[in-house]
Amino acid sequence: MPEADQIIIYKKKPDEAKACIAEAEVIFCVDYNSLDRIGDMTALVRAKTNTPRILIDHHLNPNLDEFDVVISTPNTSSAAELTYEVLKTFDEQAIDTDIATALYTGIITDTGALSYACDNTSVYRAVADLTDMGINVQQIRGNLYNVYPESRLRLTGYGLYVKMKVIKSLRTAYIVLTQDELRLMHYQKGDTEGMVNYCTTMKNIVFGCIIIEQTDRIQLSFRSRGDFDVSRIATQHFVGGGHKNASGGSSYVSLEQTVKKFESILPMYRKELLAVMV
Repeated sequence: MPEADQIIIYKKKPDEAKACIAEAEVIFCVDYNSLDRIGDMTALVRAKTNTPRILIDHHLNPNLDEFDVVISTPNTSSAAELTYEVLKTFDEQAIDTDIATALYTGIITDTGALSYACDNTSVYRAVADLTDMGINVQQIRGNLYNVYPESRLRLTGYGLYVKMKVIKSLRTAYIVLTQDELRLMHYQKGDTEGMVNYCTTMKNIVFGCIIIEQTDRIQLSFRSRGDFDVSRIATQHFVGGGHKNASGGSSYVSLEQTVKKFESILPMYRKELLAVMV
């Protein structure tokens, strides 16, 4: 994306990131609802007590006490769409082709290429407006979806063919990947992105999950169809949160214990899972 080389990623360049935070006159907090969601940067941003913090977010239950200005609409498809609405409100002329490219990319990636969180027509109007600004839609989509490394495709095939477990009686499918398996499949960061979405493409499957063993925690990603709210599972059971149909969480016990816990809570939602119309 235009200006991508200007992005400072904290884990890669912590000293530069710290300097930017220290010098900041305003801090925009985009696409997360609480400062404890930004890991190692949390304490640094909280320490900037005299610097205005502006939240632009679409997740449920924002921590209102941590921000000076809150722009939060959970019904909006993505933080990128909400950012577009904010910019358009204040100065629509400020949105040039480069900015439109970034906003369109954000909307497409955060909605699974307009496949979820798109119940409101506003997202389609935003996409149409951004397209009218002269962005190269074909190039953007090509750069997003036609550049996967071989390792990602092979890991996806392994996850779906070998590791996916389907519980038809609970309309659930889930995948578990260990660190050893990731190494075996020559895992690169990002290779598991989107794999969980395949779980809910099966007929009559409502709830999908991928459980991945990381070096410091167990990562869980949830997807659902219809009215089944996976954000409750993430919030109540796995130190996480998110949206009704797309959420995530973490576990700090072993992978085996995490999987057992996940399996044990499924019967609690049996009635809701069976009632979902898809």
